[in-house]
Amino acid sequence: MKKRVDSVFKNATIATLVSAVIFVAVFCFFALLPTSVCEANSALRYYKGRNSFGVILTTKDSPVVVEKEDLTFDIQFDEHYLNGLQIGSVSAKYTFKNTSDAEAKTNVVFPIDFLSVINYQNNDDFSKYGVKVNDETVTSNLRYSYKVQGSTFSVEDDLEYLKDEIITDEFYTPETVV
Repeated sequence: MKKRVDSVFKNATIATLVSAVIFVAVFCFFALLPTSVCEANSALRYYKGRNSFGVILTTKDSPVVVEKEDLTFDIQFDEHYLNGLQIGSVSAKYTFKNTSDAEAKTNVVFPIDFLSVINYQNNDDFSKYGVKVNDETVTSNLRYSYKVQGSTFSVEDDLEYLKDEIITDEFYTPETVV
């Protein structure tokens, strides 16, 4: 009888030991799993570009309205996907409609990113921006205004602050990163 009790006790001890080893192994397996997202793709996860606020018609009581907006994104990659180059472009094609029978003339504004961001990333390369009417390049003016970053352009509030040249004073200079 004693031998049988010892055998049962020995089997129970072995079963407890095996259960403990399995529990520790499972715990270690889950504890060592990565808790963050793994990036297995060689391409960049996020792409950054210009902020844009669409098109704004600035002529008061204009019968001209934006009927359609077509955006085309052309995102290219550097050869090795590693150095973080963000090469690409976006083009916007707008269809305007005159809702009246009379001939109408209006001014159009295309707000783009903040000058400090453009200067930092593109070294004043404004040749990338242009305006075409009926697929022909037309003269356009790049105008500057100081604006709080993160805020959107408002015709009512900000149009009067647009200038044809970079505004300079004692505090703001072209070299100052804003």
